[in-house]
Amino acid sequence: MKPKLKKANVAHADMTPMLDVVFILLIFFVVTASFIHEKGLLPRRAEGPPVPPVELAPNLTFELLHDYRIRHAGRLIDVWSAQALIKRFHVEHTDRPISIRLLEGAKHGTLVRMIDVARQSGVPARQIVVL
Repeated sequence: MKPKLKKANVAHADMTPMLDVVFILLIFFVVTASFIHEKGLLPRRAEGPPVPPVELAPNLTFELLHDYRIRHAGRLIDVWSAQALIKRFHVEHTDRPISIRLLEGAKHGTLVRMIDVARQSGVPARQIVVL
């Protein structure tokens, strides 16, 4: 006689109640999200005639060229002349920035030297603008 094989008890998970809960939560979030109406900031426009723009003092701008040269106001200058210009400008306009514009191929050493000259002249780091 053959021995009878016993069938193992296998538990099956019923996923129906969990799916019901998920769909109920989904419907709840969709319904509540559709009623939320956020208000943004509304700009208040100035009334009256427009205000004319304020004339600002010109910045002191230097251009660094590819061959270690410095140009200011269309003429070539050296580092010592730049230092004198920066000192005079900073005394007259303590709140105006010093602009250093790098042209294509400008050398990093020239930029560092100009920043050092500006810092030695008393210009704070936040007023040195590299373009």
